[in-house]
Amino acid sequence: MTVTEAPAVEQTDVDYVLGAVTRSFPDVNERCVVASWAGLRPLAHGGDGPTADLSRRHQIYEEPAGLLTVTGGKLTTYRAMAEDVVDRLAPGAKSRTRELPLGLTVQLTEALARAARAAAAVGLSEEAGRRFVHRYGDDWQAAVALIEERPELAAPVADEGPALWADSELARTREMALTEADVIERRLRLTTLGVTAAARQG
Repeated sequence: MTVTEAPAVEQTDVDYVLGAVTRSFPDVNERCVVASWAGLRPLAHGGDGPTADLSRRHQIYEEPAGLLTVTGGKLTTYRAMAEDVVDRLAPGAKSRTRELPLGLTVQLTEALARAARAAAAVGLSEEAGRRFVHRYGDDWQAAVALIEERPELAAPVADEGPALWADSELARTREMALTEADVIERRLRLTTLGVTAAARQG
């Protein structure tokens, strides 16, 4: 697996973001930036005008018949988008999405302490266990259990980043990553962190 470099963020964009941040946090400067990345937002109904004038809300339309397309929206509203799609497909179904616990459902300090102990028990550093909590929430236990079952997955993907091969395996089996780029760029975010070295073989 090879880690490639992400596209550079233009200096004008850096200055724009920092200018907004420093109005509330005057001591923040470019030396405080540890990572940056650029991407495209799939806005609905684009045209010739400025993108700032376009709605960020998602839209669902059926064209051709039987094919639902979702366009626009934001990553932070993915559950609302999914719920709207299901409502269109099965209007009489009762959605359980609001009842499903997400993230961390216990006190953070308790979870961090438990994860640190569990990580040490399988040969990881306590910091690796705490990182699992911040990354997976309640599912940190799945990451530790995977390493207990397959100790070779405790190795780092690349020397320059914190990700382990267990993270790569979970990206493929639990987060629907299909390609190498899905894992490296969109799940582990190694390119965002500036990791450019060739990753070790798992």
